[in-house]
Amino acid sequence: MCGTYLFILFLYREKITHNRYVDRRVKSKYESAKDGIELLSLPEEQLAKRLPTESSSLSPAAFQELMSVVREVQREREVLEKEFVSKTVDVKAVFTADEGNIDGILDLVYSKILDQAYGPLQARALENLAKQAKQ
Repeated sequence: MCGTYLFILFLYREKITHNRYVDRRVKSKYESAKDGIELLSLPEEQLAKRLPTESSSLSPAAFQELMSVVREVQREREVLEKEFVSKTVDVKAVFTADEGNIDGILDLVYSKILDQAYGPLQARALENLAKQAKQ
C-alpha cells in the first residue's frame, strides 16, 4: 500500500518538475517575443504608424529588391525545369552506327551526347544557384 502511494507521489513530482521546465520555457519565449506581441496587438492605425515606411528606412527597399531577385530566380528555375523535363536525346543513330561495341557506345552516350544535351542547361542551373547564393 505504501509503495503505491510512493509511486503516485513520484509521478506527481515528475509532473511538477516537467511543468516548471515548461513554465520557464514559455516565459523565456514570451519575453523574447514580448515587443512583437505588443506591436501586433495595437489597433491597425497605430500599427501602421509604427511600421517603417519606404522613405524612413532602407529596409523596405532592400526587401523589395531581394523579393524581385527571388522572383527572377524562381522564373529562371521554372524555365530550366521545363527545359530539363522536355529535353529529348536521340541516341538511335549512335547505337545503330556501332552495334558491336556496347561499352564504347555507353561511354560515348554518357560523355558526349548527354553533355551536349544537358551541358548548357547544367551551366544555367549552376549560374542560377550561384546567383541565389550571392543574394
